[in-house]
Order: sequence, then structure tokens, then C-alpha cells
Amino acid sequence: MINQFSGVSVREENSIEIINQYLGIRPLLVLDPTLLIDKDYYLEIIKNFKMNMDINKNYLCSYILDKSELKTNYIKKVSNRLKLHIINIKVGVKDFIEKFLFSINRCKSVITDSFHGTVFAIIFKKPFITFINIKRGNMRFLSLNKTLLLDNRFIYPKKEINLNIDMLTEVPKINITNFNILKERSILFLKKNLGMIK
Repeated sequence: MINQFSGVSVREENSIEIINQYLGIRPLLVLDPTLLIDKDYYLEIIKNFKMNMDINKNYLCSYILDKSELKTNYIKKVSNRLKLHIINIKVGVKDFIEKFLFSINRCKSVITDSFHGTVFAIIFKKPFITFINIKRGNMRFLSLNKTLLLDNRFIYPKKEINLNIDMLTEVPKINITNFNILKERSILFLKKNLGMIK
């Protein structure tokens, strides 16, 4: 039934060959849709939102989907070293979207194992480290890393993790040329296949 679609796109580079091999269609590599919208759109969503956070404190945002003792200990160590208060984002709570966006925007640094936790750290220009979450598919992370050249921001959970504080005090510099090319291609793909342009 995939042949009935006017266009097929993927956000992971390795998916192109898999779909081509098994389904006979060569999809287009595009950005995740969240990256096609300017930051101001997300800021508008939270402009009147309030959370119980002390304006005099600095925060470390922790958004962990698959919790482990190793990740928890790492976050605590970073929090102590940088003197940041931890704010944990929990999935499924009331006003989750607003809390998610507000917390990342308000914090100084982000530690996550979530693809979209990573994406919004990039959108809001926050220093971050991402635990590559193999259970949920590591190719999303690796493809994003290859596109934007975010070296050293992605780490595999191991027994011992080096406490790289610099990564959590410096905003990563993305490859803006690659990003803009892929963003333009992604938007063009949507417009064409939604019948907005010929």
C-alpha cells in the first residue's frame, strides 16, 4: 500500500536503503517535523505558562525515558558540579507539552535519553548530553548527529561515564549549512505532497 502515497520520507538515513530494498521505493531524507518550526512558535505556546520554579535558581533539566541507576547518578554528579537544581520532566503529567517546553527553555543545561529531548535542547540552544537509547532506536540519534555534526554530545550508557562538564556549559555549534539545506528540502517535500505547489 506504500505505492498509494504521493511521497514517502524518513528521518533516519539508514531507513532509505531498507525501504528501497524491501519495498522498491527510495524515500527522501528529511528533518524531524519539530525542527521545521521556528523557536518563536514554541515560545508562544508557553508565554503565559507558569511552573513552580525559583527565578533565583539555575536548573538542570533531566528528561529520561528509560531510567537507570547509572543515569540518575550521572545527573546528580553533574548537578553537584555545576551547582544546578534538577528539574525532572515526567511523561504523561497534566500540561506535559507546556511543562516540557517551559523546562527546557528555562534550564541552563539538558541531560536526556530522548530524541525529542535532544531536538528541543537544540531548538532552545541549550548545552546538552544525550544518552543514546538503543531500546528506542539509536539510528535517529546517529542520523541527527551526522546531519548537524554534534560530535561528543551523544554517549552510550556504560558502567563508568566520564563527567564531561564542558559539554554541559557550552551550547553546541550545529552545521547550519547542512541544517538549512535539509530544512528547505523537508518543507518543499511537504508542500509538494500536500498539493500546495506543483
